[in-house]
Amino acid sequence: LSLLLLLMLSLLLLLLSQETHKLRVNVQTKFKGMMLQTVFMICLMAWAHTLGDTIYLVSSTVSMSCVKHNHKYLRGNAGGVLAGYTKGTTNGALLSQLRLHTIRNPGRGPPQDWKCGTSGCPTPFYDVQHLLQNLNVSTIQIILGPQVLEVVCQVEGHNLTSQCPLPGFENDKNMSYWLQAVKYILDEAVNNGLANSSRILWDIWNEPNFPGHPGTGGGGYMNNHTLFMQVWHATVRLIRNRLANPVIVGPSAAPLGFPGWEKQREFLLEFLMSCHDENTLPDILTWHDYSGNPDYVGMMEQNLTAWASTLNITLPKFGYNEIVDVSHFLSPGYTVAIFAAIEKTGSDHAIRGCWSQPYAGHASTCFDGSLDG
Repeated sequence: LSLLLLLMLSLLLLLLSQETHKLRVNVQTKFKGMMLQTVFMICLMAWAHTLGDTIYLVSSTVSMSCVKHNHKYLRGNAGGVLAGYTKGTTNGALLSQLRLHTIRNPGRGPPQDWKCGTSGCPTPFYDVQHLLQNLNVSTIQIILGPQVLEVVCQVEGHNLTSQCPLPGFENDKNMSYWLQAVKYILDEAVNNGLANSSRILWDIWNEPNFPGHPGTGGGGYMNNHTLFMQVWHATVRLIRNRLANPVIVGPSAAPLGFPGWEKQREFLLEFLMSCHDENTLPDILTWHDYSGNPDYVGMMEQNLTAWASTLNITLPKFGYNEIVDVSHFLSPGYTVAIFAAIEKTGSDHAIRGCWSQPYAGHASTCFDGSLDG
């Protein structure tokens, strides 16, 4: 496309040159010149737009780690995706070739397979073992809240918006409904032989500092951070009491108020202070980066590290549970730049977020079946 536009620009410049050197200028040639100039500007703008995908690459040299397996596939710490997996729907052969570092929130099977009672309730472990053993996935993140709560509520026939209680609020003040749901999932991990696996990461709640409710995939505590911290402390203690060496990640903080990350930073500092006081720090501190600027990666980590050093707080490893904003998710240049920035910092992992595709149907890249295009 760039070469075609350059050719068009060259032809237009030649025509403009011929026009400007004519001795006789009449109304017709003036109008023709104005039209050529207009077309020239449109082509110039279109060509400039194509530079958006490459500007991150021409500005500096980047390097990334890959593993050779017939062809080269991303295997660095930034090679993660936010996606569901359902056996028989997701293309396992293509998924295996990606050799992913992390999958966050694998699928739990189709709704018709959700059964409670003697056969048990649905869990995230339908395909976890298959992903780890056969599909070249290094680690799996299990999002507990509110996804586990959503599944249990649907199985029990509750309306997600009005009848599925957020832990700590009016209908579940003592968090018994929530903690029972989490306990069931932990028991299933034990039953599936995954209790002591370092390849299973437990993500307690998705974007708690964002508005939302069960059924929306996250949020719920934007205006009540203190209540969320109570939920966090209780859940961390339950997990660490039930499993021998669990890997806990969080708080998967949402980005708020870009440009800048002041609100997100404020929430993370509040979270870290509370966890430090209650001895419930996660094993990996996670947040979501949708800044649209690769330079933010190092800046955010340095900022948190500097803050912690003044208080003699030892921070855990850093991880990015969602990256690549909606403006750049189809930009190869930006994707490589943000991957390289994250690998440079040595962060534990980074997981690419998902957005609706810009074509008929607007299928989300989170959905099963989207992997094959």
